[in-house]
Amino acid sequence: MDLKIANSWWMYLLGIIVVVFVLIGCLFFIIRAYKEAKENNMDLKMLKKVVVNSISFTILPSISILIGIVALSGSLGVPLPWIRLTVIGALHYEGTAAQTVIDAFKSLGITSITNEVFVTIAFVMTLGILTGPIYCLFGFKAFDKKVLSKAKATEDKVEVKEEKEEVVEDKNEKRKPKRKIGQTLFDAVFIAMICSFLAVDTVKIASDYRLQNGNNSYEYVSENHELNTSFTEEDIVVWVSSDESVATVEDGVIHILKEGSVVITGTSEDFTETYNLTLTKKTYMPTVVIIVTFIAMGIFDFIEKKLKQKWLGSFGLGLSMLVGMAIAVLIG
Repeated sequence: MDLKIANSWWMYLLGIIVVVFVLIGCLFFIIRAYKEAKENNMDLKMLKKVVVNSISFTILPSISILIGIVALSGSLGVPLPWIRLTVIGALHYEGTAAQTVIDAFKSLGITSITNEVFVTIAFVMTLGILTGPIYCLFGFKAFDKKVLSKAKATEDKVEVKEEKEEVVEDKNEKRKPKRKIGQTLFDAVFIAMICSFLAVDTVKIASDYRLQNGNNSYEYVSENHELNTSFTEEDIVVWVSSDESVATVEDGVIHILKEGSVVITGTSEDFTETYNLTLTKKTYMPTVVIIVTFIAMGIFDFIEKKLKQKWLGSFGLGLSMLVGMAIAVLIG
């Protein structure tokens, strides 16, 4: 696709408008929340800690968002990924949405990102993620009422009698507060997400190579992989490999011999399809990143508690994320 439209001045103008709107909204709610906190006599030390945590958890994840914009800009231009990831987008969602549209058009015989494909990608990216905002628009008020009523009930109980932490005492050990069900549930959900992520990576053990077609997201494949083409069974196709030392091709099936880059071309009477393939050995990067991140979190937690470096309480998780991202870059 000619990226003149995707990178046109009016697309950048849309991006600037969206960013300014988001910044104004953020400043409005920051000021309002701070005033409300002062009116309710909240502890200033706690407020400062909240501000520091908010800043760290805003800036640090933005690094991965910037990487996402760079990754998508090659095929979709800069403004669209910038707009999407500025608001409610996420790299894994945006990439999947774009790839779904591209695959759908490929089945219709359109193998390049035309202006029509670009507009469709923008619509799918935007409309496909509206569930959350729609729920907030119509359901958040009722949810907010329940939260506030529960908070008030808890506050009333505190006014009558200070809530005593339930403790479990074992001989002369220090008393430990009983673990709350909410924290247990949160940890269980988090661990389940990690385990499912690891399970997906484990399923790919049977695969031998990681294949990337152009700028599309990669997939794990075996040594004999059938290409997803637009040709029909009736078409007489001549297949050619640009480097048969990397991969050969026969009847739309590539036979991978080693790592490298290769161009596979299929030509019929009606049209030609070209696949710019990059083949690398399968990576266990997700598993390694998770393990390293957990180790980093453990180290930072040890430094905070044992070496009395309390400032790490606000930055430990963010720094662990940076360590994980650095390992991902080094590996992948």
